[in-house]
Amino acid sequence: LLPYLAQGANSSIEDGAVLGLLLAPSYFTSRAQIPGMLQLFQSLRKARGEGIVRETFKQ
Repeated sequence: LLPYLAQGANSSIEDGAVLGLLLAPSYFTSRAQIPGMLQLFQSLRKARGEGIVRETFKQ
């Protein structure tokens, strides 16, 4: 991410929260689930990251 919207730290906190939920024992029960959980993480977070990048380039 470009630094102009000052969203780097915010995005990392959001990413950590989502990963924490996806890899919590209530959802994550075996190592075989890791690839699927990471794909789910990407599908949940990609649009947000792309939106931040779009807004950054508008400045």
